[in-house]
Amino acid sequence: IKSPPHFLNIPLSVIVVAHFAFAVAFLLLLHRIKKSSPLVTMKTLSNASKGPTSKVNGPAHLAARVPAVLWLIYCFACATFRPIVHGLLFVCMLVVACLFAAFVKQALVVAALAAFLWMSYYLVSPKNLEWAVTRWWLEACDWHRPVIKSGSVFAATRGDQELLTAIQGYLDQPTMARPLVGEIPLKLSGSVERGVCRHVYNRESEDRRTSLLCNCGYIGSGRTTLLQLTTVEAVRTLKTMVGEHVTPKEAQGKYRPLGFYVTFKDGPTPICADRAYLEAKTFPILTAIALRMAYSVVVPPKSDDVDHSKNSVDYRKFSRIIASQCDMTSDKDNFDRIIGALRRVLQWEGPMFIAIDEFKVPFAFRTPQECNDGLEKVCKHVLDDALPILKTPTVTHTVYASYFAVSLLDTIRFSMYSNRRLIGQAMPIIGVRDVAQLVNVGKVEPHREILGKRTKLGPLRPHQLLFLLHMALSTGTPEIMNDCVRGHARYKISEEDASPAQCFHPDSRMLPYMFWSRTHAQIPQKKDVTEEECICAAHLVAGSLAADIFDNRTSEDYRVLALDPELAASCTVIDVASTPRDNAASSEGCDESATRLFVSPLFLWSVLCCWPATGCSSIRVHVHALADTLTYHARLTTALVRVGETLVAHGGKEDPSHLLVCDQLIAKWMEVTNVGICELTFDALCLRLSCDFENPKEQAKSVKDILSRVCSNVADTIEAEVLGGRLERVDISNFPSFFIDGCAPIGELNGDDAVCMALEDALTAAKNALGDQYDEMSSAVDRLTLKHPRTTIPPSPGDTSHIRLQSALAKGHHFCFQPSNPNNQGEDGVVFLRNKGDDAQHSDDGREWTVLLLQCKFWLRDIVKEVPVIAKCRDSIAHLPATVVDADGKEHTLHYVRILV
Repeated sequence: IKSPPHFLNIPLSVIVVAHFAFAVAFLLLLHRIKKSSPLVTMKTLSNASKGPTSKVNGPAHLAARVPAVLWLIYCFACATFRPIVHGLLFVCMLVVACLFAAFVKQALVVAALAAFLWMSYYLVSPKNLEWAVTRWWLEACDWHRPVIKSGSVFAATRGDQELLTAIQGYLDQPTMARPLVGEIPLKLSGSVERGVCRHVYNRESEDRRTSLLCNCGYIGSGRTTLLQLTTVEAVRTLKTMVGEHVTPKEAQGKYRPLGFYVTFKDGPTPICADRAYLEAKTFPILTAIALRMAYSVVVPPKSDDVDHSKNSVDYRKFSRIIASQCDMTSDKDNFDRIIGALRRVLQWEGPMFIAIDEFKVPFAFRTPQECNDGLEKVCKHVLDDALPILKTPTVTHTVYASYFAVSLLDTIRFSMYSNRRLIGQAMPIIGVRDVAQLVNVGKVEPHREILGKRTKLGPLRPHQLLFLLHMALSTGTPEIMNDCVRGHARYKISEEDASPAQCFHPDSRMLPYMFWSRTHAQIPQKKDVTEEECICAAHLVAGSLAADIFDNRTSEDYRVLALDPELAASCTVIDVASTPRDNAASSEGCDESATRLFVSPLFLWSVLCCWPATGCSSIRVHVHALADTLTYHARLTTALVRVGETLVAHGGKEDPSHLLVCDQLIAKWMEVTNVGICELTFDALCLRLSCDFENPKEQAKSVKDILSRVCSNVADTIEAEVLGGRLERVDISNFPSFFIDGCAPIGELNGDDAVCMALEDALTAAKNALGDQYDEMSSAVDRLTLKHPRTTIPPSPGDTSHIRLQSALAKGHHFCFQPSNPNNQGEDGVVFLRNKGDDAQHSDDGREWTVLLLQCKFWLRDIVKEVPVIAKCRDSIAHLPATVVDADGKEHTLHYVRILV
């Protein structure tokens, strides 16, 4: 039954007043007739029912019951059927009552009493859920009707609704500027399109259980935006599918697909309203979802932050009214009836896509088992029990009534409980590159105005450097990044203001929650983690596994640490296909559904803490090296950000407020970071190679294939194949020239002490000018002058770098090392890979090796006028000869491959 015409949408208050008015009018008319006709004997209703004692003859006696029966039918119709029936019966019963009133006086009494009693009951205890929902849509308590939204995607809050509409417009017209999610341009994810295709278009299932589309991540990681993007993409896919079954007019009319974004976050639809009005032993999750879906199609109040308890479209008032009609013992029936009313009001018979954010919130005060049971109930009713609504023999894909996606922190626990296959969506990483897209957004204040234009080539100004550091430290936590961009936008820096006095600085509450500034490592939920599970986590960090870890066909070992809720703050599952690449060739052969981990040092330390002490894998050594380097440089950057306000106020200036220590501190950080980029690359490459070589299924690998996965522009002349096995880290101080061993003092191996002494002297000179900021500045100087601890043992006459290299070659394993002071001496990182060959042939004659030489491509000295003497010496150093003799006297042939970082 369709919704009623406009002229029959009479407010309930008007109908009630009319009922009572007619009842009073009938009684007054009866009283007047009784006074004007005293010869007629009137009996009460009970006496009139006795028949023979009444003065009314038989036919009139029966006719007296007819209006009463008709009035009762009418009243039941008011509560059972639609308003169109309500209007027709209202007119018909009025005519019948007037006709009988002219002939049978008892009919007036019966009709008036029936109407009066029924309407009293109807007002006090209405029990029809569908009619209550429909009535709320059609009229409001303050005589103003709620406005039904147009469009095909709905959300309860105004902000979510605007973002959904903006995303939909951008996907329909990709040439337009990207919409902003807060202050950051929207970033698309390949996992969204693939996941929607698998869930909606293919409707994957296993053992009659439809796969669940989901995403998981920590608070502030972007789950909400990904779910909203999924909602829009699902509606677009359903629109295409519906168009294959029906005519274009029907596809845009009654069979149009609709998407509903439902959230249990605090806001206009708080969970406290459900806890107050949906009291039941088992939380009626389907009813709570249906209430939010019904509420989302109404235009919300102008502001989501104001209490609208007096407004007719307030969710608390709406949920209180509708919950009083619900049967708390039948959650599924409540859902179906509310959605049925929604379909009738919208004149809609098409499919629906429901996206639920923060599903765990309603079960915050209940056991985890109840949360799993609730999610399984929703999946079974919305997915497994969904009926096909469009099925054509000539069309491959069937359109079902409902589809479902959820955002949940620990979805993997639910998958294990329900044995339901997951279609997991990995997170896109929002980084500095994405913030740079603000230039292409049609905003009045792009970030180039926030930063100010660069007036000259050379180092960044302090406020520009700090902006980039804020973005870098918050990479992995988009919510905090958005707050930083919004904070910087408050300070407009003009081109004339070459040295601004102020800019945004994160406070003590924000900085510890940035992804790379967190300091408290967590312990996984699982006890007794095996070495194989730790190795699997290392594979995901290194990106050596091309598989979807959400798929239950992938080994469970990969999910133990990667999807542990306790480690979620330092670990995010990301989409490999969405990671930046320098060229298209580097992405060839990449599995688009593959996932990997984006981790902070805390996750690596957590893995190392639970790594069994009896483990024998060499991967552990490389995980430790990467964690140590990441921690060192993350702490240096955090220390610089803590004194950012002082650096902006006194650094990069030419006025009396300038302090030399600020410029020296920034220069020191830049120098250490340039070296650190190559250190991080070397450690990450060694971890990747170690994971690849310890794979027992592959005995030999092509060097070109290995490098093509991590490097760009790999030369075709690299044709060697290397053996599988362990990649050991050895201690070799200098390479390739070992003559530096004799003239390299320990101080030179550990760092530039002269620069550190100058920095400390400048700090002492600025003590009075810094005032209260001196302690923080002193702490930052101490942090930046602290050398990165090395395990390298200085060479000695009987233990030179060359002797150590000969010993490593004699063992025959892959090995790698990093020179003690890479920015002054030798290569920045060296990896020896043993080539595949005839073991019998090479057992006596030696072996062939492929030597990877890492060199940092961008050095600070490239932009200075005077090149240091040591740097000139470094440039003139030649490689080792192609043939080297090991400790056992065997010759080894070396083939060099240089990698620029």
